[in-house]
Amino acid sequence: MKIIKYVVSHWNIKLLIICLGWGIFGLGFLGGSTNVYAQHFIKTQYQGRQQQALVTNVNRWQVSFFTHLMQLDPLNLVFNDQVKTKFDNTEKLLTLRDQNAQEITNFYAGKYYANGVTKKKLDHVDQNLLQEKNQTIYQKQKNKLDQIRIWFDQTHDAQHFLAKTYHKFVTQPQKLNLTNVSEANAYYKLIKNKASQKKWRPKVKKMLATFKQSQQSQSRAQLAKEKAQLTALQNAPLTTSNYTPANVTIIDDLQQLDEISSKLQQAGIKAQSVLFYSSDSQTLTLVHRSGSKYVSAMRSLTVRSGSLPAGSYQIEQVITNPGDTAGVVTDKGSANFGQYYADATKLGFDTNSTSDFNQAKSVFWLQNNAALQTSLLVANNSNLGFISSATGLANNLSVSSADINSLLNNIANTSILYVD
Repeated sequence: MKIIKYVVSHWNIKLLIICLGWGIFGLGFLGGSTNVYAQHFIKTQYQGRQQQALVTNVNRWQVSFFTHLMQLDPLNLVFNDQVKTKFDNTEKLLTLRDQNAQEITNFYAGKYYANGVTKKKLDHVDQNLLQEKNQTIYQKQKNKLDQIRIWFDQTHDAQHFLAKTYHKFVTQPQKLNLTNVSEANAYYKLIKNKASQKKWRPKVKKMLATFKQSQQSQSRAQLAKEKAQLTALQNAPLTTSNYTPANVTIIDDLQQLDEISSKLQQAGIKAQSVLFYSSDSQTLTLVHRSGSKYVSAMRSLTVRSGSLPAGSYQIEQVITNPGDTAGVVTDKGSANFGQYYADATKLGFDTNSTSDFNQAKSVFWLQNNAALQTSLLVANNSNLGFISSATGLANNLSVSSADINSLLNNIANTSILYVD
């Protein structure tokens, strides 16, 4: 009986040793296979040979699954250090991508920028974006950030101008003129922060109401003065010197308008309304036809930079707040060259992240450049361009944010841009 027990016990020990051996072998084999698979998988989550840029759509579930398994393997029985390090770096890049997206989202308050946005915060996120090596993700987040920066800058410019104008209104209300009031109203429309709008709304309304009332009072006074002069003239003898002719202020520069009329006539342009650009004086002038001549429809605008080849252009589109799929055909071989489409995806072209329309192949997508999302699109048979607040672009006439808004408000029914 003892012999039997000894044999059984001895056999159990052997069996245990054999099972442990096979278990260790199996774990090693399984671990090696799992490590290889994890290594192969993580490579597929990066672009190109350099393995620096994560793909646009990372398999987050599988990355998270492997990361949790690695946390249960402190002795590296299944995963080696190299694979663990790669997954750690991937998690960090994903976290940074998510943080950038969330911070940019927090900057928005609908079609305004949120309270608390500062230049320091914008610069901080801008710097963090440089660590995003995926160009599609980078450009998408960069465009959204640039839109906030444009709103932020133009709001601060508007507030600076309004502060000066309102100070003048408070201290010297009699010196407030039509130009001051018109520009104050235009700058107020540039404010893209609700709290700032709320602050300036009653002040701008007060300036407008006071100026209107002042103009009405001046008109009544002027009418009374002219009536008195007419009465004096009627009652005076023929040799009277009591009548004084009314002073006449000539607002338009007649010489400049004569030159514009002459050049448009030479170019064979007879449109009722024309936007004229003088490359010599770098000014944009909107003119309306009156008989055989043209008269100005608004003050001339200063072009800060940029140029367009001389000639006549069709104003293809007044662009304000375009949708994500809005685009302009840039393929010169296309019959639709220079045309704007609210949904350019219907043309069958792939989207891209090119922010310079001059470099865009087939279609320029307006979502790629926030500064061109408030602009005039112009084109002829061989060239296309923009009038906008964007800078540093060829074939673009750059004006201030206030001026582009003022122009878009007055450009209705104008179909021709002439570049001299």
